Amino acid sequence: MRFLTLALLSLLLLTPFTSAAAQSPVLVEGAPPLTEATVDDVAQFFGWLFETRFTPAQRAELERVLVATWRANDRKEIEAAQQFGALNVQLLTVSKEKHAELRAAVLPDVLKSARSEGTDFARLLLGVYEARGGKVEAARQAEAGPGAETTSGEGGSTLVGSWRASELGMTSYQNTITGASRPGRGLTTQYKFLPGGRFEYNGYMETTMYNCTTTLFNPVAGTYTVEGNRLNIFPKTSKWQQTNNCASSMNKTQPGKLDPETYTFRFTTEQGTRRLCLTSAKGNEVCYRAE
Repeated sequence: MRFLTLALLSLLLLTPFTSAAAQSPVLVEGAPPLTEATVDDVAQFFGWLFETRFTPAQRAELERVLVATWRANDRKEIEAAQQFGALNVQLLTVSKEKHAELRAAVLPDVLKSARSEGTDFARLLLGVYEARGGKVEAARQAEAGPGAETTSGEGGSTLVGSWRASELGMTSYQNTITGASRPGRGLTTQYKFLPGGRFEYNGYMETTMYNCTTTLFNPVAGTYTVEGNRLNIFPKTSKWQQTNNCASSMNKTQPGKLDPETYTFRFTTEQGTRRLCLTSAKGNEVCYRAE
């Protein structure tokens, strides 16, 4: 939950304010107590930052997280959470241009911290931020008018569809019984970007040495956002399945990583086929053809 403090300090560097207090039902006793107003203040601030509103379910989860913070007596986070009411009041006094300036300064740090943390609060705020994508895209489409094509944005309309990349190894092996030959290694990866900010990924690798074949299958599903030419991937489920036709002891299934990833992307056309090229943070690029 350190990122409540980060968001607060980031904004403090940009605009001064005085503290404010609110009287409302108490959720957890303490010094200060956690009140309904405090939860609403936090939701209002991040709703402003993400240009959205917390749903009732998101508001309930935020309350649960803050109750846990108060019961753990996390003093830094408690003190930070108490200041959001005053921040919201201060935001009412600045211009729309200043609002945009503040968002541009604070939002990248908030998202970076949320993606690097595994706390309930970080996951909640990422969920709120990701969910806003469909709303933003719908608003843009409505503003553009019927038949208009959106080329970028949180909805990732340019990415929607199925994209596949395949690779075959140079070495091949011949089956001594059937005489058939096959590549020693094959790799296929596929992304499906769905409307509403959801994605599916399937990775399949097969290696053959003589008559023994090992396969690895990695299905992943989650959500994504698009910021300019940056694609942010947030896996929710992932697993690895391995099989070997010569050694059953090597057959196993285990959880995959759920770490967020960020890519830069570009589009190209080769031999009349549109391709999506993704470059990882390490500089590795893979191009996927449209299906």
